[in-house]
Amino acid sequence: MKAHSCLAMSLWLLATMFTCDGGSAAVSDLTRRTSPFDQLQNVCLGMTSGDLSRARPLARPAPYLGYDERVGDYRIDYEFPGSYSEEQVVPKRSRLREVTAVREFSSTREVAAAWQEKVQDMARRLGGAPECFNVVRGGRHGALAVWNQGEVTVRTEFLESYVSRSVGREIRNPALLLVQIESPGRLAKWWKQTKSENTTGVSITPPCGLLPRRDRCNVRCTNG
Repeated sequence: MKAHSCLAMSLWLLATMFTCDGGSAAVSDLTRRTSPFDQLQNVCLGMTSGDLSRARPLARPAPYLGYDERVGDYRIDYEFPGSYSEEQVVPKRSRLREVTAVREFSSTREVAAAWQEKVQDMARRLGGAPECFNVVRGGRHGALAVWNQGEVTVRTEFLESYVSRSVGREIRNPALLLVQIESPGRLAKWWKQTKSENTTGVSITPPCGLLPRRDRCNVRCTNG
């Protein structure tokens, strides 16, 4: 027990010694301390994978992604370019381009309620109502709220639970709540590709599918 406590203290000291440099703001500041990003005071978009591994010693390499770690009820995904296979080590100079927090729920009703609360909390913190959309990803329906913060884009999304079938048996997949921060250019590129080519398996429409284009919604935006 004593050795475990010493290890935990050493990891905490190592993490708190790292600060963002080059004028970069921490993810916690860019999201106005939105949970769970309020726990990422030493994570900055654009930092190298080597810096991230030093700043977040509990983060572990994740295939096709970069790194991930657990923070409370969330899995935090750190996306680095070059993380494209099971065996590939994340390049040390690869730079962080996206952070996503993912939380699982047992039902669509639970995740939709949690998303509504998250949207309202983020609207208060980020200072304004988001743009809201219905989303379909691989057959899963959900909703998306987006805040363009200038240097970054912050968004939160939920996806319903669903049942898949594999080798003659049913698998119940949990509903997902996501909170994400990225550079605006990445969202714009994804948006253009999604709307023009539909190659990502994602479709987006305004709330309830009633509006001809993106439109600003109130804080209580809902999935129609």
